[in-house]
Amino acid sequence: MFERIGIGTGRCIFCGGWGTVAVLATHEDYRTDAVEADEKCIRAAQKAAELLKTIRMAKSPKAKKAPSKARKSRTSQPSESAGHPDAASTRPSYGLVPEDDLVP
Repeated sequence: MFERIGIGTGRCIFCGGWGTVAVLATHEDYRTDAVEADEKCIRAAQKAAELLKTIRMAKSPKAKKAPSKARKSRTSQPSESAGHPDAASTRPSYGLVPEDDLVP
């Protein structure tokens, strides 16, 4: 938007104060088409721009959330867990007690 940004001494176009101003030029001939503003007014304009952005964002249509992918169903039944290798025997296991010490 602005082709040149400079610093100079002049009168702020917003508040009319005299002093150091930023010169925002849109063309080569900055004297005819330039905005001169002091720091206080530029900061106020920045806050106004943030307010305009907030209003614009509130008015814009909300983006729809992308649908999540559906989970795939199981195609087969889970197999039995392998377990302990001695689990295939028909005799029950009683833990750490030796089988010879067990009372029938």
